[in-house]
Amino acid sequence: MLLSLTQSFGGIASALQSGADAVCFSVSAAPPQTGFLSAQEARAAVSHCLPRGIKTFLYINRRPTDRELAELAVCAGEFAALGLSGVMLRDIGVLRMVKQVCPEMETHIAPTAGVLTVKTAKFWHSLGASMVWLPPHLSRERFAYILKNSPFPCGVTVAGSLCCVLPETCSIAAGGRGACAAECRRPYGVNDRPAGSPLEPRVFLLSGMKEDFRLMGAENFCVFSQAPDYPPELTAEQTLEWRGIIGGDAPKTVDVKFSCLIQTGQTIKAAVRDGDGRLIHVSGPKPSRSGAGVIEAAVNTQFYKLAGTFYRCVQAKSRIDGGLTVPLGVIADLRRSALDKLTRERSKPPKRAIGAFHAGVRYLTRPERPRITVWTRSMRQLSARLAGLEPALLYVPLMELSEGGGRVLSFLERGIPVCAWIPRGLGDDEQSGLHSALGQARSMGIKEISAPCPGYLDILRKGGFEARMDVGAAACNTQTLKEFKRLGVKSALLSHELSMAAVRELSHVIDTELQAYGRLPLGLSENCMMKSHICGCDNKNELIDASGAPAPLLREYKCRTGIYSPGKMFWGDRIEELSNLGLWALRLSFLTENAIDCAAVTERYMGQGKYEPGEYTRGML
Repeated sequence: MLLSLTQSFGGIASALQSGADAVCFSVSAAPPQTGFLSAQEARAAVSHCLPRGIKTFLYINRRPTDRELAELAVCAGEFAALGLSGVMLRDIGVLRMVKQVCPEMETHIAPTAGVLTVKTAKFWHSLGASMVWLPPHLSRERFAYILKNSPFPCGVTVAGSLCCVLPETCSIAAGGRGACAAECRRPYGVNDRPAGSPLEPRVFLLSGMKEDFRLMGAENFCVFSQAPDYPPELTAEQTLEWRGIIGGDAPKTVDVKFSCLIQTGQTIKAAVRDGDGRLIHVSGPKPSRSGAGVIEAAVNTQFYKLAGTFYRCVQAKSRIDGGLTVPLGVIADLRRSALDKLTRERSKPPKRAIGAFHAGVRYLTRPERPRITVWTRSMRQLSARLAGLEPALLYVPLMELSEGGGRVLSFLERGIPVCAWIPRGLGDDEQSGLHSALGQARSMGIKEISAPCPGYLDILRKGGFEARMDVGAAACNTQTLKEFKRLGVKSALLSHELSMAAVRELSHVIDTELQAYGRLPLGLSENCMMKSHICGCDNKNELIDASGAPAPLLREYKCRTGIYSPGKMFWGDRIEELSNLGLWALRLSFLTENAIDCAAVTERYMGQGKYEPGEYTRGML
């Protein structure tokens, strides 16, 4: 299958003309937004593609709130009734909703879901996903490993625009919930004044890997660009190139077979059959014996004349009694009549059950005040003073346990629960190191692990750990929380992009945390953004925009680069406003702070100090 993501109604026509087997589009409510189809255009697109055998997918890239999810359920039900083939999504709550509204529809996991390992692909399949589309950020080796070891279909993103950060890590201008504002295209400078746009998405085309993909057994390809202003003609050009690589017609045609029976004293009978088994019969006038008799070759030739249609005749058979005369125009009329009827039949939406979306039982809001949890980036941030404050939970880096585990023991000895967090962006080739680190955590008595995505749940369950969901899988709606509960997750971090009202509307079916202090994660780059001739990871590195605001660039596991917000979020002076949201805990996230500052901030949030940062923000709340 060759799928093309389109940003406009004209883009759909271009994609079909270029040979796409399926198209994917987003729909917006009035007024229409750039990169979205209006509801009327989307209905027309489904109706246009259905008789042509082109699959249509509704692209839901955002992580919706509870209210938004209810609106999406109405939209999904309406388009399912019109014949929509499926939904492409990235949020667990959306998948859960689609399975309620129309369980027979296909559900594809978008490249923006950030599936980087076989385990994660299997996780989505266990929830009922039909297809997982792999992001283009993967290396050749990682592509090969997933395609070889995945027991169900995985597609490859082969053309489009490539974001500089890994999928499911972008929060630049609300990108985490899917509302991309293309802030990455603004001028930035690394440790210098802005000069160019180093974060701007780059156009890519993996046609040079066509032989590699053939050897890997890849059969599904996607031309994908999330940028709202991506030129439709470029999408069409890339689609056409890949159509030529994998073979097939451009535009795609529907194969049909014709048959005709011409007998003495009987009306002329013709039939057409498509590849799905639909059979249409039509009849015409009776033949005569005046003039020269018609031959089978002449009749069959009329059935092959399908220019201007999306049909292709692959077989035509006729049986004619000798001496009969039929004007060839009559045969042409029968052909047109048969195809018109066939098109009407093919335009009928498939019969499938469409139900209503039920949010389920709402849990009572937690009456007690939220507790304080502490997340640390480095073992050097731990201190006896912090241990004396006894936070409800301490998060420590899993991959540093072998070097700084001694600092953790003082917390464990005090009975403070410790949860080790797994770094974001790990591939299959890094799983052996992960298993070694988990073994180290087990030997130290750590029983809880924080995972950046649900793909780790099976590993943690088999290892005897309790799982918590971290920033890479930050929840935005109740359905996601309910799915986490079903999977045995102990707690989940809520998205920092939620408003207070959205947090308050959630049904907190499991323990929920919300970041209340610290720099917000904006993105994670697979490659080092700081290296210039020599490694400078340990130095101060910043991404500077036109306003002069410095966003820290921090070294992540295996020389990846994390991008964080210039200002620190601070609610220590207004903590009461966060106390009636139903949260289990407020998280203090320490990235660049030293051990003294970590303890001072924690004291302030526990009502024992007066710490206040020089510059801060309230975040999205």
